[in-house]
Amino acid sequence: MTAGQPLCWAPQGEAMDASSSLIAQAITVIGALGGVLVGTFGGESYRRFGEAKALAAAFLGELSSLKLALELLSRAIDTQLAALDGDTLIPSIKPPSKPPSVFEANLQRIGMLGAEITKGLAFTYHMVNTADAAARAALTSDDVVMKRVTLQISKSMIVEAQRVMPGVLESLDAWSSRRWLKVFP
Repeated sequence: MTAGQPLCWAPQGEAMDASSSLIAQAITVIGALGGVLVGTFGGESYRRFGEAKALAAAFLGELSSLKLALELLSRAIDTQLAALDGDTLIPSIKPPSKPPSVFEANLQRIGMLGAEITKGLAFTYHMVNTADAAARAALTSDDVVMKRVTLQISKSMIVEAQRVMPGVLESLDAWSSRRWLKVFP
């Protein structure tokens, strides 16, 4: 290489100017389209991630309260069954209304959390709802045999819900703690 010689060869003249301008415009257009696509899909992905994370947190909160409610209901059922065993008459009462459910309000969006969490949530809520329905039936019945049977059904559903619930709670906690974009571990 001699002094004053360029480091690389490049064509000179008007042909270079026209083709350079066209290439520069094409790169600009491709870059702009790429930026729009990444921004659009990235933004939508982040929005959906945020929705799913909030949904996981809502289910985590609701299931945590249901866990406590099931423990209390289980003890109440044990007390009622013991009373029935001792021939104590338990009067029928009108149970309070069921509170609104995060699960029922968001059933159409549950799939955002993935198949395993969805499966665990559906099973747990089915067991909880069945236990609740049986306990409500026992509360409203005047038939002692019917009370005993429905209380035993309710107790069985509680046991099944409590068996699955810890894994579902753990999965929901992990989901609600996720980060969208992990740059550093």
